[in-house]
Amino acid sequence: MITISMFPWTFSKIANHSHVETHLYLVAASVLLSIITFISQRKSPAPYGKFSQLKNWGPPVAQRLAHSFNDGIYGSVLFAVVFLSFRTERSLINWTFFVCWELHFLHRGFIHPWLMNYSSSTVSLGIFFCGISLILYSYLNAEFIGSVVYEEDFLNDPRFATGLCLFIAGFTINRWADWKLVQLRSSRARRREYSTPYGGLYRWISCPNYFGEMIEWWGWALMTCSPAGLSYALFASATFIPRAAHTHAWYIQKFRAYPRDRRALVPGVY
Repeated sequence: MITISMFPWTFSKIANHSHVETHLYLVAASVLLSIITFISQRKSPAPYGKFSQLKNWGPPVAQRLAHSFNDGIYGSVLFAVVFLSFRTERSLINWTFFVCWELHFLHRGFIHPWLMNYSSSTVSLGIFFCGISLILYSYLNAEFIGSVVYEEDFLNDPRFATGLCLFIAGFTINRWADWKLVQLRSSRARRREYSTPYGGLYRWISCPNYFGEMIEWWGWALMTCSPAGLSYALFASATFIPRAAHTHAWYIQKFRAYPRDRRALVPGVY
C-alpha cells in the first residue's frame, strides 16, 4: 500500500532555513507576477505575432535570436547550471524532472524558432525584455528539484504518474499544433495571406498550441508537487488564457466563415 504524503520531499542538508525562506518569498513574488500578467494581458494583447502592430514596445530585434536567447539561455542553460550547482545526491526522480524541463526548453529555444515561419522576422525589444521573467521561474524550479530529496517510493505515487502523463501529453499536443502552424504559415507565405487552421484539436479550439503547453506545466506542477512548479503553471495559464481569447476573437473578426462552435482554449468550455 502506498502512503501519500502532502509533501513527498524534504530539502536536503545543504538547504538551510534562510535558503528555504528566500525560496518561498520568491515563489510568492512569482505568483504576484502571474496575477499582474493576467490582468495586463486580459486588458489588451501584448504586441506579438498577429498583434505586433498594436503598440510600439521599442526597436525591433531578430525574432529567432530573441526566442533562442530567452528560451534557450534562460530556460535551458540557466536551469541546467542551477540544478547542477547543488552538491547533493540526486535520485532517478530528480533526473527525470531535469530531463522533462530540458526536453521542453531545448526544443523551444534551439529548434522551434528556426523551424517556425513567423509572420514577422522581428519582435519589439520590449517583448524580448519581457522574456527575462523566465529567469525567475527557471531558477526557482531548478533550485527546487536540485535541492530536495523525494521519498523513495514517490515513483509509485499517482501524482507522479498522472503528472508525467499530462506533461508528455501536453508536450505532444504542443509540438503537433506548432507543426500544423509551420505547415499553414509555409502555405500562407506562398499565398501571402492568413488562413484558418483545421484538423485535430483545431476542430474544437483556436489555440491547441497554448492548450498543450498549459497542460504540460500543470502536469509538471503535479508530478513535482512543488510550489515552484505551481507558480510556473499559474504563470503559463495567466499568459495563455488571455492570449488565446484575443487570438480567438481575431480569427472571428478576420474570417466570416470561421467555425462558431470552436472555443478559444479548452474544448467545449472556454
